[in-house]
Amino acid sequence: MRVAIHVNPAMDHHIKWGITFAEGLRRHGINASIESTYTPVGCDLAVFWGHSPVKSRIINAQKEKGRHYLVMERGYFADRFKWASLGYNGLNGQADFCNVNSPPDRWEPHKYLMKSWNPGKDYVLLVGQIPADSSCSHINIQQWYVESVMKARAIQDLPVVYRHHPKHRNPSVPCGIEVMDGSLEDCLKGAACVITFSSTVGVDALLAGKPVVAVDPISMAWPLAGHSVKE
Repeated sequence: MRVAIHVNPAMDHHIKWGITFAEGLRRHGINASIESTYTPVGCDLAVFWGHSPVKSRIINAQKEKGRHYLVMERGYFADRFKWASLGYNGLNGQADFCNVNSPPDRWEPHKYLMKSWNPGKDYVLLVGQIPADSSCSHINIQQWYVESVMKARAIQDLPVVYRHHPKHRNPSVPCGIEVMDGSLEDCLKGAACVITFSSTVGVDALLAGKPVVAVDPISMAWPLAGHSVKE
């Protein structure tokens, strides 16, 4: 079996996790190579970090041969930079993590992170995302913000506030909506509900005991969230 791990040499975390994964595979007698481009190579399993158009060539090449690909991403809770997730044939909620019927010992060390159910009463929190991010680039996220605010206002007698993505340098705020700054923890405290398209904040909100609306299956919060503001 041959595994090709594609990395971007300019991204330290690509190199770190790629080398670590390759070393682990080799210990089990699996032929693993590090590739510094996103040109498809003959392999049984292609591995790369995240989704982007340049990686579609690898995905298509694997599919044409009836073979799989594995997507590496940040972890989804606690210190996301400490962990790397590995999912087959998709990104985030669309990936197969081979975790169905996993034993409880995998969650036990982390269950302290989950708080009791405690929806707030102060506002509905709308979570911003980076428009170019692969988890939401297939829609007009700005238009989705506007529609979500209108729907929330129609059924909730609470103000809707917006928290932009901390790495979005020039966020465009939905018209007429209050912007909430501060840490995510502080923003979640008074939230009666958290609305997200596909942000990992949905996971943080669930762990904080808040009702979550996640409208795209790519969201990691999808299985435990509502999928419409009306829910």
